[in-house]
Amino acid sequence: MDEDTTRYELSAEGQSRLEHAEQARHAKITRRAKHGRDKLDQHPQPTPKMEAARQRLSDWERRQHEKHSQDVQKAREELARVEETVQDKLDKKSSAA
Repeated sequence: MDEDTTRYELSAEGQSRLEHAEQARHAKITRRAKHGRDKLDQHPQPTPKMEAARQRLSDWERRQHEKHSQDVQKAREELARVEETVQDKLDKKSSAA
């Protein structure tokens, strides 16, 4: 196996792990929000207090998704920087040889 193939596999593995983590976290946020909504739906009469709680829950869910998306974008950028650093080091090593 040559260096390019190895680098590609490492990059693909990093991207795959990142995508899996992203999907899992978004699913967890959605499940938690759904659980909260289900609890609110168990009450027979909606009250203004319950509607306010539902709105807070929706706001929380939206903020969590946005925050996680930003975190994932930062992780993608960091992964790209690391891959570039490794590529530069390998290039220097091969040109020195």
